[in-house]
Amino acid sequence: MNCHMPAKTYMRIDPRRDHSFKVPRPDISALLQTPNACKGCHQDKGDIWAQGALTKWFPNTSHKDIDSIVIAKARLGDPTVREPLAELIENEELPDITRATALSLVPRVFNDGLMILARKHLRHSSALIRIGAIRAFVGQPQQMRTEAITFLLADPYRAVRVETAKLLLWLSTETPLPEQHGRAFRELEVSNVGAGWRGEGRLNSALQQEATGQFYEAENSYRQSLEIDPGFTAAWINLADLLRRTGRREESHQTLERALNSTTTNAPEIDHAYGLSLIRLGQLDDAMPYLESAAKEASNNSQYLYVWLVALQSSTPADAIYQQLRNAVLRHPFDSNLLYYAYTLSKSLGLQSDAEGYRKRYQILKPFK
Repeated sequence: MNCHMPAKTYMRIDPRRDHSFKVPRPDISALLQTPNACKGCHQDKGDIWAQGALTKWFPNTSHKDIDSIVIAKARLGDPTVREPLAELIENEELPDITRATALSLVPRVFNDGLMILARKHLRHSSALIRIGAIRAFVGQPQQMRTEAITFLLADPYRAVRVETAKLLLWLSTETPLPEQHGRAFRELEVSNVGAGWRGEGRLNSALQQEATGQFYEAENSYRQSLEIDPGFTAAWINLADLLRRTGRREESHQTLERALNSTTTNAPEIDHAYGLSLIRLGQLDDAMPYLESAAKEASNNSQYLYVWLVALQSSTPADAIYQQLRNAVLRHPFDSNLLYYAYTLSKSLGLQSDAEGYRKRYQILKPFK
């Protein structure tokens, strides 16, 4: 049980065992820096030691689990896994949840071939795989989503209908809407209301209300979310964004200021949002400490790093920024914004070899037009 069904304590109260029965993979832990059950007992040993022990016990194991590595790399946006990801999607011997997960990661490593696969799987017999295929269209143009997935608003499964409605919210404001399509948007609303006892539920209601132009109702839902969970940073930031977009810029800034000074919302995302708000007010110098703090506290967030480094241009020599930028690209090798910035900055500094390297890597992610 300890090896194959490790327990994790939830909410500091309730230890629960994993309901799956997985083969421990310390070799994958060594590659991807993920946890494994072996360390639960052998905390003084490393992943390589644990893998050596498993290899001695089971030298002819057939458990390769390549799909975990492909999915982990796809989450990072690694374009080299586009073909292996397509193979996972098409592999009918894999569990539906694995194939659905692979489909949901298509936006991370997007190319035309993967989108063709996603369109094909919108009509798969498995509802779970259809949901994964719907999520492949996240970030795609509104017209493309409308043409590709609207028919799934009338899917036999409610989970599929609701997932489709999330990506087609603008259609709910159009009239007339066929009854079988309108039902999906009402079900999405019921789903959000049902989760309204949690801050996330009220946030989801607010997002639906915003998308359909119900700004007053959305503002109330955001505020209710914060009443339930005062430390819910997403609600603070979304409320501030809504106030700014509806012309209440000063109130928006004050909202972020309250979040910043609250003892329950000490988070880098609030620092980042507050820094951006200061920039909009023309207070760049005041904004810099907050942008820097967010970038360093959440070093896994490439967007925070990018924004901070761009903001540095006003006060820092280009060669000093470039040193920071090189480190940022090493940490986030598949972030297109950082790569393009590194390309343009190295080119301006006359570092042609560096610039060409960044250009080639960017080209793999997003071809130049």
